[in-house]
Amino acid sequence: KPMAASVRTGGGDLPVSRVLNDGGEDLVGEMLRAHPDAVFERPVKNSKNLLLAHACREGARYDVLRTILCFAGPAQFKIVDQTNPLFQFWRRMCIIGQGHFQVDSDNWRKAELLTKVAFEESVDVQCNGAYLLHAAAGTYSPLHYVQMIAGRYPHQLRERDDKGRLPLAVATSSSTDMFLFYPKLLSMEFQRDFMAHEAAERQRQQRQRCSCLIELFLDLYPNAASAVDRSGRVPLCSAIVSGKTWKQGIKQLLEAAPEALEARDLKTHLYPFMLAAVGSESCIDTVFRLLLLNPGVLSH
Repeated sequence: KPMAASVRTGGGDLPVSRVLNDGGEDLVGEMLRAHPDAVFERPVKNSKNLLLAHACREGARYDVLRTILCFAGPAQFKIVDQTNPLFQFWRRMCIIGQGHFQVDSDNWRKAELLTKVAFEESVDVQCNGAYLLHAAAGTYSPLHYVQMIAGRYPHQLRERDDKGRLPLAVATSSSTDMFLFYPKLLSMEFQRDFMAHEAAERQRQQRQRCSCLIELFLDLYPNAASAVDRSGRVPLCSAIVSGKTWKQGIKQLLEAAPEALEARDLKTHLYPFMLAAVGSESCIDTVFRLLLLNPGVLSH
């Protein structure tokens, strides 16, 4: 009966939560058609996760996740806390694999599906490997996974997306906010109690992840540091504009492309130290270091 799909069990759970692993995509789709609002509800009592994040946490199969996405859309990937579906997926992968991504066909397909939906902000994505490195660079993705993609599709390091960006440029232009609630599992180490980190530790990990990701792309393809995207912007300026600091990759970008320090940003016509000084949340340390390296720009 259609109404039964919306009636919670005695334990307070939605019926669809009971069939995520055993019922298959057909049954899940049937229940969501009967009660489509289930994708915007918390399916399990005392859990903060919505249905998609819950399904990721519980290890639902690729086809089931795809079915839920058809009803939920991509909006839930914008959640910047631990109820983000991609966070819950990687949390499960990290715990099950003791810090290592389990490479079987279903997990790889699920990782690509969730990563691309989050990056492209659309559920109409093709899971064929194309531009997967760009998507991983711009979303919640463990460094180990990024390394695996680069190993499987090394040509993507030199491929440009529809904005003319290489994967490095995607990483530098991604908002640092996306890392704020994404703690230790983004490093190569595994720590089972990563959910318990304090704010200061999370900020340290945020800096570490930004720096490590940029350093990884620079090691794999150093020339990317000098590549200009379609708007005429180099990765250094993209990193500054997106709020990254000296410790979040600016240092590595300058070491790879020191000439970028003396060039004006083509979009704003500002020097890098000027870009870094813009806004109420600018990092004084970053501004000082950029200016110290090239004080001559003050005479221009």
